[in-house]
Amino acid sequence: MASWLPGTEGDGVADPLFGAGLRTDRARDRLKAARDRLASGDGYAKAAAAVLMLSGHGWNADGPVRDTRAVLAALGTAAALLERSKTDTYAVDDAVVPVARDIARSAGRRPDLQAAADHELAAGNVRKAVDLPARAAR
Repeated sequence: MASWLPGTEGDGVADPLFGAGLRTDRARDRLKAARDRLASGDGYAKAAAAVLMLSGHGWNADGPVRDTRAVLAALGTAAALLERSKTDTYAVDDAVVPVARDIARSAGRRPDLQAAADHELAAGNVRKAVDLPARAAR
């Protein structure tokens, strides 16, 4: 089997093949990193960081998502703000989209939509890259 995914996302293929379990707390760690990256951007990026900070209430204290809908809605709002940002970069987008993808992976549904999200991210369509895994998680 051959696979190409950007960055370290090839782990998404290797982990299930070699028996590594999904870490649901990884999405929470990525959310914190995304907030940190966004805080230094323009007004839209800072607004996206604030939205992501509010989404922190959707998590359990031990890491897993408590309110999937609330967190995914916040990610969608943040993505829409990022599309309007003038300081938005791939690195910032790549901090937000994997959070949605990790939540979708933990739901275990529609891996085709998760893969399509990677392509949308590479094309610069942040909102669509968040919406696809959000649909997969429902």
